[in-house]
Amino acid sequence: VKNKKGRKITVEVDNLKQLKTIMGLMDKTDGSIDLAGKDISKLKTNDRAIEGLGYVPQGRGIMPQFTIEENMVVGTFARHKNNMDSVNEDFEFTLKLFPILKKFWKRRGGDLSGFMLALAQLA
Repeated sequence: VKNKKGRKITVEVDNLKQLKTIMGLMDKTDGSIDLAGKDISKLKTNDRAIEGLGYVPQGRGIMPQFTIEENMVVGTFARHKNNMDSVNEDFEFTLKLFPILKKFWKRRGGDLSGFMLALAQLA
């Protein structure tokens, strides 16, 4: 989530039911879900991703048989609707944040160490 200054922030959720509701995987019963001043309560899950809502699961939250690059491509489908220019911009941005990933770009997720796995999940 981005705050009013445009910085990314982390939101802690008390339980899985709340997380599923925020992500759009479960219907809310009342209230609203506000993301950067916009009510996203009625948006589908993929539209919430387009608005900038993301989720990084704990554990092995990437596909172990896919490379880091392939995992990132899969992660862009909901947001970019197959716009490869945006996908490439995301890759460039991610590799600036985590330059070590470039060294492991073609390595399968299941072959990564704990540290590299954590970076791949964040990416």
